[in-house]
Amino acid sequence: MSQDMQYPPTPTRPNPDNRRQPTGARRSRGILALVAAVVVVSLFATVLVTLANQRSQTAGQPTPSLSVPTQPIPPTGVSPTSTPPATPTMASGAFTVTSVTMAVTPASIANTYCGAQMTVTYTATMHVAPNSPGGTVQFGYTINNGRGQTNTSLTFNPGDTSKTYTFTWSGALPADHTYPQPGGVQVTSPNQLTSALLAPTGQCTPVTAPTCGANFSGQPYQNTLTTDFGTVPLPPYSLTVPDDASGGQRGADVCSAGTTAMVTAFMEQNLPAYGWTFVSKSGGIETWQSSKGTINVNIADPLNWIISWRVPLG
Repeated sequence: MSQDMQYPPTPTRPNPDNRRQPTGARRSRGILALVAAVVVVSLFATVLVTLANQRSQTAGQPTPSLSVPTQPIPPTGVSPTSTPPATPTMASGAFTVTSVTMAVTPASIANTYCGAQMTVTYTATMHVAPNSPGGTVQFGYTINNGRGQTNTSLTFNPGDTSKTYTFTWSGALPADHTYPQPGGVQVTSPNQLTSALLAPTGQCTPVTAPTCGANFSGQPYQNTLTTDFGTVPLPPYSLTVPDDASGGQRGADVCSAGTTAMVTAFMEQNLPAYGWTFVSKSGGIETWQSSKGTINVNIADPLNWIISWRVPLG
């Protein structure tokens, strides 16, 4: 018959908490707990005071800002870089004559004498494309409406945009009005271009000997008059007689063919060739000056007009 095995009962350990402790020990633990609490409170208070002091100090100081290094501002027109900027350059263009303009002097030969000597100056202004490398323009010019021409050339430097060339016709104005004729130029290189033809307007006037006053009787025709300050040209068929006055005034009365306008035009066109420079005009009297002195020209009537000058008294 089987028997159940029985284990002996496990002895129980006494619970220390259930043990009674002396009264003095319990009182000591209470005091220690109180002291620990006071220490914790003191530490917490110390932390709060420290934080408050740091906040008060921070509030009285300026807020730090991020410092960014800067460069000095350069003067106006100076680049802040060490290398100056390159000057822009224009692209070089082809050397081409783009146009030719013509001018002529005198612009008109109206009120001039047929038979009078005349110099006509033609001026051609040649324009080339901008920014060209320069070169030589080959061309011919004409003074007889293209029936004949003279070849020549004009050199342009790099960057030149225009140059002028002058040529002339000189001679006596013919009564058949065949001269002066239109003048112009024809470019053949670097490209081909023909200018307009230009000539003075108007025509010369044929004249005959004038009917002068008795005071000019027996006087020869003169082409010039000699004064103390230089030689003066005279229109065709001119007669002169002295007309001196007291006080150093010298002069001559002149009788010429043509009209007042023709005599005036003749003198204005021809006096410069004899070294005279126009000074002024007042009351119909023109003043002209040479390197030696001045003369006055008063053309009120072509049959009796006056050239006068004053000689300094000694």
